[in-house]
Formats: sequence, C-alpha cells, structure tokens
Amino acid sequence: MEIEKNDILYERDEKGELIPEEVPIEIKESSPLYDKYKNSTIWVTPLTRGEIKKLKFELMKSDEEAGDTTDIDGEIILKHCFKPKFEKKDIPFIKPEFFSILLDTIFRESGIIQSSKSRTERIEDTETEFKKN
Repeated sequence: MEIEKNDILYERDEKGELIPEEVPIEIKESSPLYDKYKNSTIWVTPLTRGEIKKLKFELMKSDEEAGDTTDIDGEIILKHCFKPKFEKKDIPFIKPEFFSILLDTIFRESGIIQSSKSRTERIEDTETEFKKN
C-alpha cells in the first residue's frame, strides 16, 4: 500500500486549525471508572511537535521552580479537548481521575509514548524519537 500525504498530515480546516477527532478515551483497566467508561469517546486535537517541545520546556521549568503543573495540564485540556468542551473556570473542578483520562487520551493521540514513566519522562522520550527522524 502506498502512503499518501493525507495519511501523514493531521487534518486541518480552511483556517489551518487542526480538526478535532472522536477517539476512545485512555483509561486503565485498574481504574474504578473502567467498567462505566471503557467504551466512551471524546473529541480532541493532538499536540503538534512544536507544542510538545514547548511542553517539555514548560515542565522542566516547572520542575526547577517546584511549581504546580496543574496550570499546564489545564491549558492542554482547554486547547485540545473539544467535546466535552471546558472553560477556564471549569479546570479547578475537574475530578482528578478524569484529569488523567483527558490528558492521557490527548497524549496518546499526540504520539507521546505511553509507559509507566512520569509525564516529563514520556515527553522527553517522545522528543528523543522526533530527533532520530
């Protein structure tokens, strides 16, 4: 099978914005929410390579300053989760278990390597993979 350019590029609208896609949520079988939500979907856009590089920088800066990454995580959800759609005022009230589900789903769709490593380590691994290409 020959690979086409459209297979390689993320789909964009006429303004050049990424088009959200409906995807299954990333939920661990060990989660108490698994049975209820295992077949659920959300609409997201992936992080671009540039956003992943910026995210790595922001997380490293946050680690150095012993800062809270909740703001960074919230910004990712605000920008990349389209259904359900959240407003900035909603972010502090998202239940922690759903916070992880939303982020893990966005990360999976962004090609961020899934593993038992910390989020920062996964992002670093993904960037290392980018550099190999």
